[in-house]
Amino acid sequence: MLSSDTDLVAVADDELFRYGQRVKDKVILIVGASKDIGRETAIRFAFYGAKVVIGDQDASKAQDIAHKIVAAGGVAMGTWCNATVWDDVVTVFDLAVKTYGGLDIIVANTGVPEVGKFKQVNFDSNGKPVKPDLTTIDVDLAGILYAVHLAQYYLARNRQPDDLKALVVLGSMASWHGLPQAPLYSASGCAILGAIRSLYLDFEHKDIRTAVISPSYGVSDSDGFLSPAEASTKGLELSPIIRIAGSIFYSATNPAKKANGRAWLIRHDGPLYMVPREDLDRGVFRAYNKRFNGLIATLNAVKGFSRGPGAYFS
Repeated sequence: MLSSDTDLVAVADDELFRYGQRVKDKVILIVGASKDIGRETAIRFAFYGAKVVIGDQDASKAQDIAHKIVAAGGVAMGTWCNATVWDDVVTVFDLAVKTYGGLDIIVANTGVPEVGKFKQVNFDSNGKPVKPDLTTIDVDLAGILYAVHLAQYYLARNRQPDDLKALVVLGSMASWHGLPQAPLYSASGCAILGAIRSLYLDFEHKDIRTAVISPSYGVSDSDGFLSPAEASTKGLELSPIIRIAGSIFYSATNPAKKANGRAWLIRHDGPLYMVPREDLDRGVFRAYNKRFNGLIATLNAVKGFSRGPGAYFS
Protein backbone atom coordinates (compact mmCIF):
# COMPACT_ATOMS: atom_id res chain seq x y z
CA MET A 1 0.00 0.00 0.00
CA LEU A 2 1.50 3.31 -1.06
CA SER A 3 0.46 6.30 1.02
CA SER A 4 0.72 8.75 -1.87
CA ASP A 5 2.56 9.35 -5.10
CA THR A 6 4.66 11.97 -3.33
CA ASP A 7 6.43 9.13 -1.50
CA LEU A 8 7.76 7.78 -4.79
CA VAL A 9 11.21 8.88 -5.95
CA ALA A 10 11.27 9.23 -9.74
CA VAL A 11 14.25 8.25 -11.88
CA ALA A 12 14.33 9.76 -15.37
CA ASP A 13 15.02 7.54 -18.36
CA ASP A 14 18.27 9.34 -19.12
CA GLU A 15 19.56 8.31 -15.67
CA LEU A 16 19.02 4.58 -16.03
CA PHE A 17 22.48 3.82 -17.43
CA ARG A 18 24.29 6.49 -15.44
CA TYR A 19 26.50 3.92 -13.69
CA GLY A 20 27.37 1.95 -16.81
CA GLN A 21 31.09 2.06 -16.07
CA ARG A 22 30.54 -0.08 -12.97
CA VAL A 23 29.69 -3.22 -14.97
CA LYS A 24 32.75 -3.35 -17.21
CA ASP A 25 34.27 -6.84 -17.00
CA LYS A 26 31.65 -7.90 -14.43
CA VAL A 27 29.93 -11.26 -14.88
CA ILE A 28 26.14 -11.17 -15.08
CA LEU A 29 23.87 -14.20 -15.12
CA ILE A 30 20.34 -13.74 -16.42
CA VAL A 31 18.00 -16.65 -15.76
CA GLY A 32 15.23 -16.30 -18.33
CA ALA A 33 16.53 -14.14 -21.17
CA SER A 34 15.52 -15.56 -24.54
CA LYS A 35 13.11 -12.71 -25.33
CA ASP A 36 11.61 -9.39 -24.26
CA ILE A 37 12.94 -8.04 -20.97
CA GLY A 38 15.70 -10.61 -20.50
CA ARG A 39 16.99 -10.21 -24.05
CA GLU A 40 17.12 -6.42 -23.81
CA THR A 41 18.78 -6.64 -20.40
CA ALA A 42 21.48 -8.96 -21.74
CA ILE A 43 22.20 -6.63 -24.65
CA ARG A 44 22.41 -3.55 -22.42
CA PHE A 45 24.79 -5.10 -19.91
CA ALA A 46 26.97 -6.40 -22.73
CA PHE A 47 27.04 -2.95 -24.35
CA TYR A 48 28.62 -1.57 -21.18
CA GLY A 49 31.27 -4.27 -21.09
CA ALA A 50 29.80 -6.97 -18.88
CA LYS A 51 30.34 -10.68 -19.54
CA VAL A 52 26.84 -12.07 -19.94
CA VAL A 53 25.60 -15.60 -19.29
CA ILE A 54 22.09 -16.32 -20.53
CA GLY A 55 20.24 -19.34 -19.14
CA ASP A 56 16.88 -20.19 -20.66
CA GLN A 57 14.67 -23.15 -21.46
CA ASP A 58 14.81 -22.01 -25.09
CA ALA A 59 18.52 -22.71 -25.48
CA SER A 60 18.61 -21.89 -29.20
CA LYS A 61 17.29 -18.37 -28.62
CA ALA A 62 19.63 -17.87 -25.67
CA GLN A 63 22.57 -18.91 -27.85
CA ASP A 64 21.38 -16.69 -30.68
CA ILE A 65 21.36 -13.64 -28.41
CA ALA A 66 24.82 -14.53 -27.16
CA HIS A 67 26.11 -14.91 -30.73
CA LYS A 68 24.76 -11.47 -31.65
CA ILE A 69 26.46 -9.94 -28.61
CA VAL A 70 29.76 -11.58 -29.52
CA ALA A 71 29.41 -10.48 -33.16
CA ALA A 72 29.01 -6.90 -31.92
CA GLY A 73 32.23 -7.18 -29.94
CA GLY A 74 30.83 -8.25 -26.57
CA VAL A 75 31.33 -11.29 -24.38
CA ALA A 76 28.43 -13.68 -23.84
CA MET A 77 27.28 -17.26 -23.81
CA GLY A 78 23.83 -18.85 -23.93
CA THR A 79 22.85 -22.20 -22.48
CA TRP A 80 19.95 -24.41 -21.47
CA CYS A 81 18.32 -23.81 -18.10
CA ASN A 82 14.87 -24.80 -16.90
CA ALA A 83 14.43 -22.46 -13.96
CA THR A 84 12.00 -24.85 -12.27
CA VAL A 85 14.60 -27.65 -12.15
CA TRP A 86 17.03 -27.22 -9.27
CA ASP A 87 19.90 -29.10 -10.90
CA ASP A 88 19.59 -26.99 -14.05
CA VAL A 89 19.85 -23.77 -12.05
CA VAL A 90 22.88 -25.00 -10.11
CA THR A 91 24.50 -26.05 -13.38
CA VAL A 92 24.13 -22.64 -15.01
CA PHE A 93 25.52 -20.89 -11.92
CA ASP A 94 28.51 -23.25 -11.92
CA LEU A 95 29.00 -22.76 -15.66
CA ALA A 96 29.19 -18.98 -15.24
CA VAL A 97 31.81 -19.32 -12.51
CA LYS A 98 33.84 -21.91 -14.44
CA THR A 99 33.78 -19.87 -17.65
CA TYR A 100 34.39 -16.36 -16.32
CA GLY A 101 35.79 -16.90 -12.83
CA GLY A 102 32.90 -15.69 -10.69
CA LEU A 103 29.52 -13.96 -10.54
CA ASP A 104 28.78 -10.30 -9.85
CA ILE A 105 25.17 -9.66 -10.83
CA ILE A 106 22.25 -12.09 -10.98
CA VAL A 107 18.96 -11.25 -12.66
CA ALA A 108 16.10 -13.66 -11.93
CA ASN A 109 13.73 -13.00 -14.81
CA THR A 110 11.71 -16.21 -15.09
CA GLY A 111 8.00 -15.78 -15.49
CA VAL A 112 4.85 -16.95 -17.24
CA PRO A 113 1.31 -15.55 -17.20
CA GLU A 114 -1.55 -17.34 -15.49
CA VAL A 115 -1.63 -21.02 -16.47
CA GLY A 116 -4.72 -23.16 -15.93
CA LYS A 117 -8.03 -22.26 -14.30
CA PHE A 118 -7.42 -22.14 -10.56
CA LYS A 119 -10.93 -20.85 -9.82
CA GLN A 120 -12.52 -23.84 -11.54
CA VAL A 121 -12.60 -27.12 -9.62
CA ASN A 122 -12.38 -30.14 -11.92
CA PHE A 123 -13.13 -33.79 -11.11
CA ASP A 124 -11.73 -37.11 -12.26
CA SER A 125 -13.75 -40.10 -13.48
CA ASN A 126 -14.36 -41.13 -9.87
CA GLY A 127 -15.76 -37.75 -8.90
CA LYS A 128 -12.67 -36.73 -6.91
CA PRO A 129 -11.29 -33.18 -7.18
CA VAL A 130 -8.27 -32.94 -9.48
CA LYS A 131 -5.09 -31.23 -8.33
CA PRO A 132 -4.87 -27.70 -9.77
CA ASP A 133 -2.22 -26.73 -12.30
CA LEU A 134 0.43 -24.79 -10.36
CA THR A 135 2.79 -24.17 -13.26
CA THR A 136 2.60 -20.43 -12.66
CA ILE A 137 3.77 -20.89 -9.06
CA ASP A 138 6.52 -23.27 -10.17
CA VAL A 139 7.94 -20.77 -12.66
CA ASP A 140 7.12 -17.34 -11.22
CA LEU A 141 7.84 -18.18 -7.59
CA ALA A 142 9.91 -21.36 -7.19
CA GLY A 143 12.01 -20.54 -10.25
CA ILE A 144 12.84 -17.10 -8.86
CA LEU A 145 13.52 -18.42 -5.35
CA TYR A 146 15.98 -21.02 -6.65
CA ALA A 147 18.08 -18.18 -8.09
CA VAL A 148 17.69 -16.08 -4.94
CA HIS A 149 18.79 -18.98 -2.76
CA LEU A 150 21.91 -19.63 -4.83
CA ALA A 151 22.75 -15.93 -5.06
CA GLN A 152 23.41 -15.86 -1.32
CA TYR A 153 26.37 -18.20 -1.86
CA TYR A 154 27.68 -17.41 -5.32
CA LEU A 155 27.71 -13.63 -4.95
CA ALA A 156 29.52 -13.82 -1.62
CA ARG A 157 32.31 -16.11 -2.89
CA ASN A 158 35.72 -14.44 -3.08
CA ARG A 159 34.13 -11.04 -2.63
CA GLN A 160 36.56 -8.12 -2.38
CA PRO A 161 35.91 -4.75 -0.69
CA ASP A 162 33.92 -2.35 -2.88
CA ASP A 163 33.02 -5.08 -5.37
CA LEU A 164 29.73 -4.61 -7.16
CA LYS A 165 27.46 -7.51 -6.21
CA ALA A 166 23.74 -7.41 -6.92
CA LEU A 167 20.61 -9.53 -7.15
CA VAL A 168 17.65 -8.20 -9.12
CA VAL A 169 14.37 -10.10 -9.36
CA LEU A 170 11.40 -9.42 -11.60
CA GLY A 171 8.00 -9.02 -10.05
CA SER A 172 5.08 -7.18 -11.64
CA MET A 173 2.25 -4.82 -10.76
CA ALA A 174 0.66 -7.94 -9.27
CA SER A 175 3.30 -7.64 -6.54
CA TRP A 176 1.21 -4.72 -5.25
CA HIS A 177 -2.38 -5.70 -5.96
CA GLY A 178 -4.32 -8.71 -7.18
CA LEU A 179 -4.92 -9.08 -10.90
CA PRO A 180 -8.43 -10.26 -11.84
CA GLN A 181 -8.51 -13.76 -13.31
CA ALA A 182 -4.90 -14.40 -12.28
CA PRO A 183 -4.71 -15.52 -8.63
CA LEU A 184 -1.54 -17.61 -9.03
CA TYR A 185 0.28 -14.89 -10.97
CA SER A 186 -0.74 -12.39 -8.28
CA ALA A 187 0.27 -14.72 -5.46
CA SER A 188 3.73 -15.17 -6.99
CA GLY A 189 4.24 -11.44 -7.39
CA CYS A 190 3.31 -10.71 -3.79
CA ALA A 191 5.46 -13.58 -2.51
CA ILE A 192 8.56 -12.42 -4.42
CA LEU A 193 8.23 -8.90 -3.06
CA GLY A 194 7.79 -10.26 0.47
CA ALA A 195 10.78 -12.60 0.15
CA ILE A 196 13.19 -9.85 -0.90
CA ARG A 197 11.90 -7.50 1.77
CA SER A 198 12.59 -10.27 4.27
CA LEU A 199 16.06 -11.04 2.91
CA TYR A 200 17.47 -7.64 2.00
CA LEU A 201 19.15 -7.03 5.36
CA ASP A 202 20.97 -10.35 5.17
CA PHE A 203 22.16 -9.54 1.67
CA GLU A 204 23.03 -5.98 2.65
CA HIS A 205 25.31 -7.17 5.44
CA LYS A 206 27.11 -9.28 2.86
CA ASP A 207 27.45 -6.11 0.72
CA ILE A 208 25.11 -7.51 -1.91
CA ARG A 209 22.54 -5.19 -3.44
CA THR A 210 18.96 -6.37 -3.91
CA ALA A 211 16.00 -5.06 -5.84
CA VAL A 212 12.53 -6.05 -7.00
CA ILE A 213 11.38 -4.57 -10.31
CA SER A 214 7.62 -4.26 -10.80
CA PRO A 215 6.75 -3.20 -14.36
CA SER A 216 3.29 -2.61 -15.76
CA TYR A 217 1.48 -5.61 -17.15
CA GLY A 218 1.49 -7.24 -20.51
CA VAL A 219 5.00 -6.77 -21.91
CA SER A 220 5.21 -9.50 -24.52
CA ASP A 221 6.43 -10.11 -28.06
CA SER A 222 3.91 -12.89 -28.61
CA ASP A 223 1.19 -12.42 -31.23
CA GLY A 224 -0.61 -15.57 -30.20
CA PHE A 225 -3.45 -16.34 -27.83
CA LEU A 226 -3.68 -14.02 -24.83
CA SER A 227 -3.69 -15.59 -21.38
CA PRO A 228 -6.36 -14.42 -18.87
CA ALA A 229 -3.72 -12.24 -17.23
CA GLU A 230 -2.78 -10.59 -20.51
CA ALA A 231 -6.37 -10.36 -21.71
CA SER A 232 -7.42 -8.50 -18.55
CA THR A 233 -4.86 -5.79 -19.36
CA LYS A 234 -5.41 -5.65 -23.11
CA GLY A 235 -5.72 -2.07 -24.30
CA LEU A 236 -3.63 -0.61 -21.47
CA GLU A 237 -0.45 1.30 -22.22
CA LEU A 238 2.52 -0.89 -21.38
CA SER A 239 5.97 -0.19 -20.00
CA PRO A 240 8.59 0.09 -22.77
CA ILE A 241 10.98 -2.86 -22.60
CA ILE A 242 14.02 -0.58 -22.76
CA ARG A 243 12.80 1.19 -19.61
CA ILE A 244 12.39 -2.10 -17.79
CA ALA A 245 15.86 -3.28 -18.82
CA GLY A 246 17.24 0.11 -17.81
CA SER A 247 15.51 -0.17 -14.45
CA ILE A 248 17.16 -3.53 -13.83
CA PHE A 249 20.50 -1.98 -14.77
CA TYR A 250 20.00 1.08 -12.56
CA SER A 251 18.83 -0.83 -9.48
CA ALA A 252 21.84 -3.16 -9.75
CA THR A 253 24.47 -0.47 -10.31
CA ASN A 254 23.35 2.53 -8.25
CA PRO A 255 25.93 2.67 -5.41
CA ALA A 256 23.75 4.67 -3.01
CA LYS A 257 22.92 2.81 0.20
CA LYS A 258 19.45 4.35 0.30
CA ALA A 259 18.70 2.75 -3.07
CA ASN A 260 19.50 -0.76 -1.85
CA GLY A 261 16.87 -3.31 -0.88
CA ARG A 262 14.15 -1.35 -2.60
CA ALA A 263 11.13 -2.13 -4.68
CA TRP A 264 11.03 -0.29 -8.00
CA LEU A 265 7.76 0.50 -9.73
CA ILE A 266 7.37 1.16 -13.46
CA ARG A 267 3.97 2.53 -14.33
CA HIS A 268 2.81 2.78 -17.93
CA ASP A 269 2.47 6.56 -17.74
CA GLY A 270 5.73 7.45 -16.06
CA PRO A 271 9.36 6.70 -15.38
CA LEU A 272 10.95 4.35 -12.88
CA TYR A 273 9.96 5.01 -9.27
CA MET A 274 11.79 3.95 -6.12
CA VAL A 275 9.28 2.87 -3.48
CA PRO A 276 9.87 3.65 0.22
CA ARG A 277 10.55 0.54 2.29
CA GLU A 278 7.58 -0.94 4.12
CA ASP A 279 5.31 2.00 3.33
CA LEU A 280 2.34 0.82 5.40
CA ASP A 281 1.14 3.89 7.22
CA ARG A 282 -2.61 3.86 6.92
CA GLY A 283 -5.31 2.59 9.22
CA VAL A 284 -4.60 -0.62 11.09
CA PHE A 285 -1.14 -0.86 9.54
CA ARG A 286 0.17 2.24 11.33
CA ALA A 287 0.73 0.64 14.75
CA TYR A 288 2.05 -2.56 13.19
CA ASN A 289 4.45 -0.67 10.96
CA LYS A 290 5.81 1.38 13.87
CA ARG A 291 6.65 -1.77 15.86
CA PHE A 292 7.99 -3.60 12.83
CA ASN A 293 10.32 -0.77 11.79
CA GLY A 294 11.56 -0.50 15.37
CA LEU A 295 12.40 -4.20 15.40
CA ILE A 296 14.16 -3.96 12.04
CA ALA A 297 16.19 -0.95 13.22
CA THR A 298 17.32 -2.89 16.30
CA LEU A 299 18.30 -5.97 14.29
CA ASN A 300 20.13 -3.80 11.78
CA ALA A 301 22.08 -2.05 14.54
CA VAL A 302 23.04 -5.34 16.17
CA LYS A 303 24.24 -6.81 12.86
CA GLY A 304 26.08 -3.63 12.01
CA PHE A 305 27.85 -3.47 15.35
CA SER A 306 28.91 -7.10 15.00
CA ARG A 307 30.85 -6.07 11.91
CA GLY A 308 32.66 -3.27 13.73
CA PRO A 309 32.06 0.35 14.80
CA GLY A 310 32.58 1.62 11.25
CA ALA A 311 29.65 -0.39 9.95
CA TYR A 312 27.52 0.54 12.94
CA PHE A 313 27.95 4.30 12.55
CA SER A 314 27.83 4.41 8.75
